[in-house]
Amino acid sequence: MKKILIAQDIYRTIQQGDNFLERADVMVFTAATNDETLEIHRREHLHLIITELDMPGMGSEQFCSLIRRDPKLRSVSMLMICPSSIAAIEKSLRCGVDGLLIRPVDPALLLAKTEQLLAVDWRGGKPRGSSDGGSYGVGPIQLSEMPLQ
Repeated sequence: MKKILIAQDIYRTIQQGDNFLERADVMVFTAATNDETLEIHRREHLHLIITELDMPGMGSEQFCSLIRRDPKLRSVSMLMICPSSIAAIEKSLRCGVDGLLIRPVDPALLLAKTEQLLAVDWRGGKPRGSSDGGSYGVGPIQLSEMPLQ
């Protein structure tokens, strides 16, 4: 069973309508702050964290750095939601996330990215079923998904 944590505000966005999280073998946690997210991840060893750049609590850069430096926590995939400003996007990319989506979030795109990131065996590894050993480059971030203002 895959374990994912979704920031509470984002979770409200995807609760509308039908989504694979209701049908998949997925356990969903929610958190209101980065501190709470870190606590849950330490306890549950999550597979995916969907967070926001401006989550309350500790700053996102510190939050991501703590996770990426800890050998017991770093294998989690992280998807960041951020505003469409260049500064916010650059800050999000410095956090070392595996995916990035711009607000307002299209629920269908969010669910597609979630499904994609859950299909990765290990952060930085190749997708399940892939035999070519290919690389993600800068992760599964697609610049075409990031309309800039």
